[in-house]
Amino acid sequence: MKLTDDVATAGRAQQLLDNKEFTTAVEIVEKRYLEALLAADPTDDMGRFRLAEAIRVVRMVVRHLQIVVEGGKLSKATLEAMTGGKSRF
Repeated sequence: MKLTDDVATAGRAQQLLDNKEFTTAVEIVEKRYLEALLAADPTDDMGRFRLAEAIRVVRMVVRHLQIVVEGGKLSKATLEAMTGGKSRF
């Protein structure tokens, strides 16, 4: 059932967001890209663009995981409403 799959996927996404190593890695990567962007030659438009895009992609990954978690909450609530009470998931 898709709803149960969504709940399970949301649980895995939440585990990633709660994982200290993952969040630290994301913070380090984003910080390094930002430092490189600030240090880039102002005339290097393509280099600055690529660094800015890299930062945007890192943020998009985190945001995607957050969206998956929120979708899982909605799926869980839907399952609970369909079963007339608390879901076993």
